[in-house]
Amino acid sequence: MAVDHDGALDSPHDQAHIALTYSDGGAIGRFRVRIFLIDSNGVRDVSNCIEGAVADFKARHDCKPRGNNVSALKWVRGSLLILTEVYPTGDCGPESGHLEGYLVSIPQGKILEHMTLN
Repeated sequence: MAVDHDGALDSPHDQAHIALTYSDGGAIGRFRVRIFLIDSNGVRDVSNCIEGAVADFKARHDCKPRGNNVSALKWVRGSLLILTEVYPTGDCGPESGHLEGYLVSIPQGKILEHMTLN
């Protein structure tokens, strides 16, 4: 879980950000992320705002039998750093275990930075 907030939510402009990584497939995956914004109006699910980054990764790296993993790592000045990964299993071929990072603005969904190991 990654949490970003400045304390109490006592003004209309205060916000907290929460990102939860969960697996519906066990220890090696299928990891997914849910993202919530909390403010004076309540809780909003903005999980779809990382879809652009996930699609960008999938366009170049994809495990056809299983799909890919995505995990929330940390908040950076109100934006979320996520990690995308090809499943680390033999049926994913030579891409197995390939990782890339994305810094994504929340809730706008803009890719601010794309990070690779190369």
